[in-house]
Amino acid sequence: MTTEENIMSKFAIIGDYESTVLYKAFGWNVFYVNPADEESIIKTFNSVLKNNTFKKIFIIEEIYEILIKKNVDFEKSSVIIIPIPGIKGSKNQARKKYSKLAAIATGIKLE
Repeated sequence: MTTEENIMSKFAIIGDYESTVLYKAFGWNVFYVNPADEESIIKTFNSVLKNNTFKKIFIIEEIYEILIKKNVDFEKSSVIIIPIPGIKGSKNQARKKYSKLAAIATGIKLE
């Protein structure tokens, strides 16, 4: 395994099949979930988080919103969790997350 393959294998992505299947070609660990099955989403997320193999977990925004609604506390995790747009388009979850973090770090609210 090359260094690049080793680095890419430390990435996980959680989302619906259509939004995540492409990432398999890059060597990412892909975890398919059904957006209608909230309990399965939470179980999958917790399982991926506990794995300790992954340095970054990318989550399709539609799934990220479900996890937020279920009060998953991302800030307690030592793993970097990044919301990304899915096949249905962006819901600006990444922008909201990083605006909140910037406001906490600097005391300046970004518009």
